[in-house]
Amino acid sequence: MIRALGLYNEHLAEQARFYGREARPDQFGVPYPGIFHLDEHGVVIGRQFEQSYRVRPAPALLLDQTMGGSRQRPAVANTIERNGVSITVGVDTATYRPYERHELKIVLDLPPGVHVYGSPVPEGYSALEISVAPFDGLDVGPARMPEARPLAIEGLDEKFLVYEGSIEATVPFNIVPFLESATLSAEVRYQACTDSLCYPPEAVTLDLTLRGVDLVRD
Repeated sequence: MIRALGLYNEHLAEQARFYGREARPDQFGVPYPGIFHLDEHGVVIGRQFEQSYRVRPAPALLLDQTMGGSRQRPAVANTIERNGVSITVGVDTATYRPYERHELKIVLDLPPGVHVYGSPVPEGYSALEISVAPFDGLDVGPARMPEARPLAIEGLDEKFLVYEGSIEATVPFNIVPFLESATLSAEVRYQACTDSLCYPPEAVTLDLTLRGVDLVRD
């Protein structure tokens, strides 16, 4: 059945060596780890599979993606406000397990009439940038940003891309080793402007601490 569905993992040995170990004979013959999505009639309507036999989506992230990415209240969050701009960094759960994939969500709420710049940005202006401070064992992907809209300002020749209203970005991550706790430090850099004035560029850092839960092993 594994072969009939095209799920047989032909690369288990190479994957095990990537993690510094040799695959045992009894480990061969397994499929790629994956998840099928069924509707109420039991019909498969989607699937997602991983190349790595270790990395799996966290249950809360899986539910969020399956339900269409609804903006549920994060389990752990930190908020700061600067010049009317509210910035919240949150994650789907207060705990993590080694190799479990999560998403850090960053939400900027801008007051009416205020925008921040997207990339690319003309010289002299600062675009919205999001980064996570590295530490040993943290595997973090690039920030996924919404699409910015073009903006023309009367009297200026430059062309701008801007965000307005509520902006949500996500940063995928997983933490490889088991730690009693792990702190994620997200830095958000931006420049808030109206059509007539710009505030100085800002850089804010918000920390989130997750509690580690070790893998269950026989």
